[in-house]
Amino acid sequence: MKRTLIASALFAGTMLSAGSLDAQVSKNSGFLLNLHVAGNTIETTLEDMESDRESGGGLGLGIGYGFGETFALVINLDAASVRSDEEGEDAEDLALAHFDIGGRLNFGSTESALRPYVNAAFSGVAEGTTSENEDENVTISGAGFTVGGGLQYFFSPRLALDAGLQGSFGKFTEIQVGDQSADIDDDVKFTTARLQLGVSFHP
Repeated sequence: MKRTLIASALFAGTMLSAGSLDAQVSKNSGFLLNLHVAGNTIETTLEDMESDRESGGGLGLGIGYGFGETFALVINLDAASVRSDEEGEDAEDLALAHFDIGGRLNFGSTESALRPYVNAAFSGVAEGTTSENEDENVTISGAGFTVGGGLQYFFSPRLALDAGLQGSFGKFTEIQVGDQSADIDDDVKFTTARLQLGVSFHP
């Protein structure tokens, strides 16, 4: 009788463990690696002058760590090539970069394949020319704040399709020409938007 009870308990424990594994179809805890393509726009405004807008595409990389299923710390780097929407085919290509560090709140449970999220981050933004002559390159940079959100669809507990939208705003405060840099005295504000589509891996 005692052996029968022990065997039944072991069998029940095995079945419960297997059921838990089968129920887990998504995972946001632990390390995160994200690779994505992104459509970028940036609008720059100098005090009361008319704003200038550029757009283009690029690539991005995100790494992070989930402290449980709800909250994750995420670091993201996006790089893109953009050009003015108004200057036609002769417009100069500019390099646009974002560096974000912030937090993400994930919704849903591990039993769901669809996992929405919202995020916020402090961001560094830089835009500049890409001339082969480094002495002629001009770059402006500054800091801002990013808010956004997205949706993950998990093909397996570790691999997900990830689509997100990020909006950033702040001020350019420094200009660099060649190897010389100086503060920007004027009030140069920027607003950017990034539509990201890629894959996330949760090892």
